[in-house]
Amino acid sequence: MPRGRPFDGVQDLAAPALPVVREIYGDLPRTAGGSFAPPRRVTGDASPLDRLAGYLGREAL
Repeated sequence: MPRGRPFDGVQDLAAPALPVVREIYGDLPRTAGGSFAPPRRVTGDASPLDRLAGYLGREAL
């Protein structure tokens, strides 16, 4: 999805998904060739989707 477009509907899904994703992936190793990169830092006021993306090693938009 192009940058600048709202993800408001996804926010409701990201909030309950984060604890589940943390339980599944926990401390599993993350490599450059893997599905997910090491977690990225996000700000304290990050949206649920940004927190989920950061945990999975993705850059928040």
